[in-house]
Amino acid sequence: MKNDDSTNELLYRPEWHPHWPRPLNLFWLVAAATSGVALVLAVVTIPEVIVDHSWGELAQRIALVLFLTGGVSVGLTLAGLSRSRVPKSVVPIDDAQLGPGVLVRRRSRGFLVAGLLALALFFFASGDGFGLFSGLLACASAVTVLLLPRTQVSLHVDGILRSSLRFGLRGPERTGDFLRWEDIDGVKAETSYVRVNMYVVRNPIIRIRSAHLVPKRTLQRDDTHNSIVVRAHELAVDPNSLMTLVMWCRENRWARAALADTDARLLLESPPVRERLRLSRDAPLRL
Repeated sequence: MKNDDSTNELLYRPEWHPHWPRPLNLFWLVAAATSGVALVLAVVTIPEVIVDHSWGELAQRIALVLFLTGGVSVGLTLAGLSRSRVPKSVVPIDDAQLGPGVLVRRRSRGFLVAGLLALALFFFASGDGFGLFSGLLACASAVTVLLLPRTQVSLHVDGILRSSLRFGLRGPERTGDFLRWEDIDGVKAETSYVRVNMYVVRNPIIRIRSAHLVPKRTLQRDDTHNSIVVRAHELAVDPNSLMTLVMWCRENRWARAALADTDARLLLESPPVRERLRLSRDAPLRL
């Protein structure tokens, strides 16, 4: 692997592949546009609410703005129009035991938590019993979201680490599963199906098989005795980019040195939207 100081970009990158094709979805595009219009209308009315000193209504508008912002982001992603650039939460690391690599954190839950807290403020402002109960329920929901397991993945020159932070009655508990690239028997793109009322959510997951996993380790959801699952949809990068990089490193010994480069996070960059849509349109649809 070489690095050109004039461009400060990696010369060798994995060839992006749509393991989970996501062609343009007009339904979600319209949903994102509708949420965007409602977001603009909610924002432009905030100054008027502040002038009227309607603090309860202000809390309601803030909650609405936060939820709609998250809705626009989710809608654009489901429509196949997610951004190509790697988020700032993906950073280079240098672990004392595992060496240099790239850390991929979980997607931020900030908008959801902030929206729930703003909603709680709105209910508290009503001053009645129902408002108090609803506000406490919104606060409890925000705390629950904060206490959900935090899973992240780091790719190193020698292997891949899936680590989790869970909050239990005994306090925080950290677990980790590290696999050397040579010990990985197979990598497979799978889909986890979650039914929400009449709608089925298809979540991309990466299954990594190995006969070298510790038999008595703590199993996470969808894990087996000889495989671990990386829930790619929960992480901050495009699942297709992560899957492509994992397979590239496993299949090419020479490529792993790129993970030690200062610009290694660029290995997770996606092609431009138009190119991604073209590749997804030409690829067989994963059901």
